[in-house]
Amino acid sequence: MTLANRIESFDKLGQFFDQFKSKGHKKNNLKENELFFEAFEMLLKRAKENNGWFTEDQMYFAIEGWAKLLNKTNLEYWVKPYDLKDETTPLNIGVIMAGNIPLVGFHDFLSVLISGNKVQAKMSSNDPYLIPMISLFLKETNPEFKELIDVVDELFLGLADVLRQLRQLRASEQHQHDQQDDPDLWSTKHGVEVTSP
Repeated sequence: MTLANRIESFDKLGQFFDQFKSKGHKKNNLKENELFFEAFEMLLKRAKENNGWFTEDQMYFAIEGWAKLLNKTNLEYWVKPYDLKDETTPLNIGVIMAGNIPLVGFHDFLSVLISGNKVQAKMSSNDPYLIPMISLFLKETNPEFKELIDVVDELFLGLADVLRQLRQLRASEQHQHDQQDDPDLWSTKHGVEVTSP
């Protein structure tokens, strides 16, 4: 997927967000509305019910703010200083989403995807609705996002194995270090007799 395609998809997301204002929701002529408008309205209510800290003011502040930022001009200006390639081999980037403020993890989510990488997003139990809905929206606007967005229950499946191997390696290194400090073990290993004074 090209950088221009990624920018275009986030521009559409900005247009979608622009329909949701604290003063009321106004449906525009976006083809994505057929699938997402009512669903997003419902999820805004559900997010508020799920997390008492998510007031309507906070949710609309976040959505309206992103609606203003997510447009082609702003996105092109933002990425201009970086050497982002159109076609890259995406890195798999894990993001643990916080849930204390509505859409608090969205900037990380956006940064990973706009750079052409794959996001593996672990949702907070305090905000399990908005980012998954945004993910579905992006996948619908550009099916190539299906390969780049993964909302997961556990981050980095198999990470436990990697950590276990690192612990074993450290334990082995510590054991070797301890043997080097023990003169009896060192002398036996190297065939040298060590006498005490």
